[in-house]
Amino acid sequence: MLIRELIRSLGGPTAVARVIGCTTSAVSIWGKANAVPREHHMTIWRLALEAGLSWEPPGADAIRAQLAAPPAKQEAA
Repeated sequence: MLIRELIRSLGGPTAVARVIGCTTSAVSIWGKANAVPREHHMTIWRLALEAGLSWEPPGADAIRAQLAAPPAKQEAA
């Protein structure tokens, strides 16, 4: 899925910018560059999942594996 299509499916640049906390023009640039900045991957992925869209950020497989792993046991102090 192209980033501009993803942005459009999430309500457009203004709606995405409002959720992310950046400018509409910044989100528009993502569409032109066909890339979401790394610091926004998780938020955009969450929005995509909530909207039923099939977009995943680069490296999603590694993130998914980390989430599926059991939490590390901490030793008692």
